[in-house]
Amino acid sequence: MSTTEMERLVSAYGADSSLQTSLDGAGDLDAAMEIIRAAGFDVTADEAKARYRAAAQNQAQGELTGKQLDAVAGGGGGFAAISHFSAFS
Repeated sequence: MSTTEMERLVSAYGADSSLQTSLDGAGDLDAAMEIIRAAGFDVTADEAKARYRAAAQNQAQGELTGKQLDAVAGGGGGFAAISHFSAFS
């Protein structure tokens, strides 16, 4: 997987309420990965967890999340929203 593929997932999550709902409702990492793969993304579980951890670490350090930055800049989404997936915690 490339960074581009992860960014494509981030963008889709921010723009697609159906994908958001599905991923937010995933009960575990395996379920979330099934949804991600079914949506056509070539992302591994390790890559998704790493991105989740990075977003969580940024929040813990008091940095603005991608979602917060987008809101300030007038955008719509960001991968930080993925940090809400219960499946990745």
